Parts: sequence; structure tokens; C-alpha cells
Amino acid sequence: MTLRYKLAISLVLLVSCFVALSFSQDMSAVPQLLQKLKSPHWPDRAAAFSQLMDIPGALQSSEVRTALIGLQEKENIYIRTADPAKLVDLPMGEGYSDGYIGNLAQVLETIAEQYHDARATSALAASLYNPDSELASWLADQKGAAPRLLRMLAHDPPITSGNAAYVLATMIERDREAGQQGVRSYTVLDHATRTEVLNAIRNALADPNAYKRDWVMRALGKAGDASDIPRLEHIAETDSNFDSASGRYLQREHARKAIELIRTRIGKEKQ
Repeated sequence: MTLRYKLAISLVLLVSCFVALSFSQDMSAVPQLLQKLKSPHWPDRAAAFSQLMDIPGALQSSEVRTALIGLQEKENIYIRTADPAKLVDLPMGEGYSDGYIGNLAQVLETIAEQYHDARATSALAASLYNPDSELASWLADQKGAAPRLLRMLAHDPPITSGNAAYVLATMIERDREAGQQGVRSYTVLDHATRTEVLNAIRNALADPNAYKRDWVMRALGKAGDASDIPRLEHIAETDSNFDSASGRYLQREHARKAIELIRTRIGKEKQ
């Protein structure tokens, strides 16, 4: 064994020891950071989350993954109990929605996909997101999200139950499109769940909240069929909710748009 070879081996061993020592030192901070995730103040939780994600290999720890899922569930409760007016403009603190919460959602997607964690999927389904966001699109491909979304549609406040209706409708839409393209291996919802979802969306059309009905009608535009048109026509002709800010009957417009989408889809299916 030459001197150069011995030196190379020594260098590799030295680097390995250094990396292992650094990792050990980083992981030693984990217990304290996990404790900070329980802080009642979201900036403290956000800072602890950021520091955890700076530790290489932190997600390999089941304790860390469980804590992060719990963190998402905590934020879900925080959002639901916050003043609804604050959820519109999010003056809860700069960086909450687009920074901290967005990054946390990305990490939970990784946990759900790489570790096949159903609780992570459920926590994401119950979070606050735009119905047409990347997160909503990801959820629409997750079989395990449907039960939680159905519960949200039935019991959640309008801001999240309306979102749930749209994501559930996207699931039906993707299943239908996959079937039309002959991709039988792609199925998010089985037949019984698909029927349950569609009935739940139809029932939600009677909800008194205008925001929720907006998204329910958009959902029916994606997932509904000819049997939904009469109810939508009634809304398009008679709904009395006038939006003073825009000077329009927005509910009527959403109903007409849903009818147009359903009829267009029916026409294409007949071709």
C-alpha cells in the first residue's frame, strides 16, 4: 500500500468522521426545536421549523416527521380560530402564508410521498389553500385525502369547505378523463366513494353561505352531469344575492358557467 493511498484513505475517514460529528451535533438540537414547535406564537414555531429543516437528514427521524405533522395540524386549528377578516388579508404577520405555511406544506408532501404517511395527507387536506393552487392539485391525486375532504365539506367553515368541494370535484374529473383516455390504472376514487362525493357536493348547493356556494357551483361544473342542470338553471334565473362591490349577481354567473361546462362536456362525450 503506497503512502499516497494511505493518505487518501485517511482523508476519507477524516471527512466521514467530521460529517458524522456534525450530524450528531446538529441532531442534538432537535429536542429543543421540537419543544419550540409547540409555542403559542407562530413566529417562534416558524423559526424552529426553519432551523429543523436546516439539519441534514432531519426527516429521517420519525420523531421529527410526527412533530411536523402535528405542527401542520396545529396551524390548521390556528387558521380556523383566527378572525375571518384576518384570513383574507393575512395581517397575522408577514411571511405566514406564503413563507412559513407554504414551506411546511411542501415538507409534508415529501413526508406523505416518501414515507407513505396518511396522517400527513390528511393534515394537508385540512389546511388553508387556494382551490386552484399546486397543493390542491396535488391533493386531488391522493386517494387518502377524500375522507378528510368529505368531512370538511360537511362540517368546516365556508372558507375550507368550499375548497374541499372543488378538490373533490377535481378528483372526479381526473378519474373521468383518465377513463376516457384508457388509463384504467389511474383511479383516485372507487365507484362508491365517487357517488358519495358527488351527492355531498350536490347537497352543499343548498348551503346559505355565498362563498361556499360559489365553489360548490364551480365543483359541479367539473363533476356534475345533466341531472344538475335544472337546479343550476333555477339559481341562474332567480338567485337574489347581489354583490354591491361589483354590481353583479355573482351566484347567477357561477351557475351559468357551471351549466356551460356541463353541456360542453356532454357534447364532447357524445362525439
